Amino acid sequence: MRYGILTIDTKSSNKGNHIIVESIKQTLCLPKESVSVSMFCIPTKEQLDNLNSCDFVLLPGSTILAEGKNNSDAMSILDKITVPKFCVAASGWYPYMKYKTAIFKHITEPVGVRDPHTKREFDKLGIQSILVGCPTMYVKKQNIVAQSPFTIVGFARKNISFQLNLFKALSGRLIGSVQEATFELPLIKQLGIDYFSYENFDIAYKYYSKADKVVSGRLHGVLPAISQDKPIIFFGDTKDSRFSLLTYMGIPINENGNPFELKYIESFVYSNARDELNYNYLIWANQTIYGS
Repeated sequence: MRYGILTIDTKSSNKGNHIIVESIKQTLCLPKESVSVSMFCIPTKEQLDNLNSCDFVLLPGSTILAEGKNNSDAMSILDKITVPKFCVAASGWYPYMKYKTAIFKHITEPVGVRDPHTKREFDKLGIQSILVGCPTMYVKKQNIVAQSPFTIVGFARKNISFQLNLFKALSGRLIGSVQEATFELPLIKQLGIDYFSYENFDIAYKYYSKADKVVSGRLHGVLPAISQDKPIIFFGDTKDSRFSLLTYMGIPINENGNPFELKYIESFVYSNARDELNYNYLIWANQTIYGS
């Protein structure tokens, strides 16, 4: 079978998009040569023909479902796809973005949704869905031992001074995770630390496998750590609906910018919820992809 993926833009500066696509391929055992077409660019006829030659198409990502985030002309691709369509790792983004409800007519139910907030919203809309979490949490654990201990740190976009002070206060060696180079590299330079990029999926997960712990304000800064059973601490906006996934897993959201006690959440806190969501993820795949 041939597989297609309608991606968030893997060529953009946000390489977090890249690990989402690659983790989908790995966790669902899709071939690396799966056809990928960006939902942020108007497809060529050749791209569209190539996509329509697939047996089915996956539609991942929160921003794809978000009103005002996508190129409206690029969204017209959905009316031109003639293969089954599915949605994986999807979520809304309240209060920052609303759902583009017109997209729902294109999605085969049940929809795999990333977080409980989106599940509740889909229930209100009468859309059948399954809470599946994010595939970046289910990448195979590598068990690679580092030569020297280190902590991975990741920057969120808000309250930069707070984060710089927080990371400077951490003891031991720090390594930065870089999803968006233009934003994060200047901050990493201020800390004077080594870093790795999300541009290379395998290298990024090797770092997460080797890390002692992870401190981050990015959702995709901590989700790979969850896949590798790492202690984590997360700080961010408690109003952000995407983070309801972390709350569901028993991971506290420390309000970004406020003082708090640095307490690492060990993997046993979230492991049961992660395994439950992984099971749901496989159920969703059997009802859509593998059962199609």
